Amino acid sequence: MKIIQGSQNPVANAAVMLVNAVMAPGVSLGVTIPSDSPMARANKNHQPGQPWRTLDAKPNIQSSILASSVFMWVLLIVTILTVMAGIAYVVMAVYWTIPTAMQQTAFDRVGNIFTLGFGALVGLLGGKTIR
Repeated sequence: MKIIQGSQNPVANAAVMLVNAVMAPGVSLGVTIPSDSPMARANKNHQPGQPWRTLDAKPNIQSSILASSVFMWVLLIVTILTVMAGIAYVVMAVYWTIPTAMQQTAFDRVGNIFTLGFGALVGLLGGKTIR
């Protein structure tokens, strides 16, 4: 398992996970989050039985993000498919100035694949980095 120091920013942690999925696929990853997050500072003197001070909807202080090797492979595959669909989408738009009905259908399908892939990336990374 590879351990990396993360940040308090979930987007930066997602970027770290994505880069590591591309650079070292199949290696499980641990991202440690600094303990002086705004949530941790707000609840520093928390006493049992007292309500939590929340800065968001749910008081869940996360100290690390663990991503298995299977998750990293899935992230890599979804990233590759999304990038390939995006490139194909742009190439089709450039070369097919007046598309036939079949070309328009293929263009729409590649656009749908790109949209679904982007949504899957946001869901995978958001589900891992935001808790």
